[in-house]
This record gives sequence, C-alpha cells and structure tokens, in this order.
Amino acid sequence: MLSSQLLELNNILNEEQVSVVQQYVNGFTTNTKISLSKFSFDTNIDMSLCRKVIKLLQDRDILKANFGVRCPECNILLNYVDDLSDIDVFVNCYNCGADVEITQEDVEVIYTVKNLPFTEGQRSEKIWLPMSVVPTEDTLASYLQNNDYNLNKMFYSPSDEQLSELKQMYLDTFSANTSSKKGQSLEQLVTYLFNICKQFEATDGLRPRPNQIDCYVRNKLCSPGVPGVGSIKNFCIECKNESSTPEITYLNKLHSILKTTGIEFGIVVSKEPAPSTYPQLANKIYLNDKIIIISICKNDLNSIISDNVNLLDLIEMKINEVKLDATKSLKELGLYK
Repeated sequence: MLSSQLLELNNILNEEQVSVVQQYVNGFTTNTKISLSKFSFDTNIDMSLCRKVIKLLQDRDILKANFGVRCPECNILLNYVDDLSDIDVFVNCYNCGADVEITQEDVEVIYTVKNLPFTEGQRSEKIWLPMSVVPTEDTLASYLQNNDYNLNKMFYSPSDEQLSELKQMYLDTFSANTSSKKGQSLEQLVTYLFNICKQFEATDGLRPRPNQIDCYVRNKLCSPGVPGVGSIKNFCIECKNESSTPEITYLNKLHSILKTTGIEFGIVVSKEPAPSTYPQLANKIYLNDKIIIISICKNDLNSIISDNVNLLDLIEMKINEVKLDATKSLKELGLYK
C-alpha cells in the first residue's frame, strides 16, 4: 500500500511500475545514495519517467540532490557538496596529485535521503551505492538542463542586511566630498556587491605592474549563473567617479589591461552612462579580440540596490548587447523584466 507521500506515483507510472518503485523506496536507508541512471537501471523504468519520480520524491522531502565532484584525470570522487555555490572550478586531486579544472561533466548528481517515509520495519537493509563512472544522464549539465532553475537568482540573492549595507555604501559613495574618497568608496561598493554573489570572490587590493586594477573578480564556480561569463575564470573592473560622461579612453585602457593579461572580460563602472560611441567600439573589440567589456553606471547600481534588479541578469543582458551590437536595450525589448 502506498504511503500518502507517494500517491501521486499513480499519475506517473502504471500499476506494475508503482509496485516496483514502492519496493525500491522501501529499501532506502539513511545511507542510501542513488543517481538517476542507477534508479532507472535498478527499477527497469524509462529514464524520463524516473526523472519525474525523483522530482516527486524531492518535492515530498524524501530525497535531496547532492553534487559529487570527480577528478577528470583519475575519476575518483573527491567530495560531496550540498550547494552548487560550493563547487570550485580548480581543485587538487588527493589521489593522482593533478591540479584539475572541473567542468559540469565532472560533477555527478547524487540523491540522498532527506526524510524516510516509512517505519524501520518496512525497510530492508540494502544500501544502494553510486556508480563509479558518471553517466551523461547523471552529470550536472543534464541535471540543470532538465530542471527549471533560475541560476542567476540562486547565485545572487542578497539578504535584507546586505541590501541595507549596499544602500548605505551607495549613499556614502555619491555623497563623498573629495575625489579620493569618491574613488575609494566606489571601489569598496563594487567589491562588496560582487562578493555578495556566491559565484564570485572580489578584491580591491590587487596592484599588478604597470597598471592598477580597481577591482579583480574571481569566478570560482564551474557552473555559474551567467552564461556570458561562464567560461571566464576571472575579470577586472575599472571604477570611474567623475560626474561627467566617462571618456572612451577608459574603455581603451581596460581593453589594454585585459589583452596584456589574457583576461577576456571587464566592466567599466561609472557615475554617468557610457558615451554613445561605446557600444560600437565594444562590439569591435569583441569581434577582433574576443574580449567583452560592458559598462555599468550609477543608474544600474541604483536599480540593483533599490529596485532588486538581479546583478547577474544585468551582466548577462549587457554581455549579449555587446555581442549582438544591439541598437536597442534588450530590457526595452522585453527579454529582461
């Protein structure tokens, strides 16, 4: 007899399949670890149906998704994490000693028991173990593709306390009475803003030769929420505090820094919007050097801080506008609401 938590299985499976899944779930213990492909193999049920069953078990708080990171060199399981934001893009393998770069294909989605729906007497002692090789269906890439996740919201979701701090820093930045204080406060605001985002680590303390970088940001995740920044390991931000339209030379300076250091993405943060000549020049830089430079102004910062505009949505939109050489804002076209 199905528990009340599993009655909806009747809407997904036929009677025979329901019985198989019921028996399978009866075998869950607190040590159970399964993958989508293993669930399908053990129950002999089609993968697409098993995906729906696992989703139901997650919705009923019976299973939860964990992420196993495997070494791409020796395939050993390095560690489990509960949150995508805890996956680093670079790791050192304790087994083979290699310094490796983790991609979505190296992350296996493993489901563990969150709550047992049955009494102890109804369960067997059988423990299901994860497979030693990551099938395509069990990779993080497949998991994200088949689940409706807003990764931008997942990775950038500031608390009320963080928003309050941002608002105060914003006020301090634009009420500063000296040029040096304005510059320092803008850098501090930008650094704090990017550190709020789970996928980034930002610092305003990097001083390379010969040019100074106002803010340096490391993209630490193998599956970040911004597609345009997804393959970029790090980027630079140039902060300009002048109360007039920033000169195009700022863009050229950042372009030079990025090209010299091999970095593929940069942001110019300024009080006033970028000059009208910026979009075409940014697009030419992208086409010639595959370097993307976007601009964020006071109005954008205000939208992020006061209107709860998602930082990653904003960056993604501006990246796409540069790539497309868009003559009209993608937000005005209704693509980013």
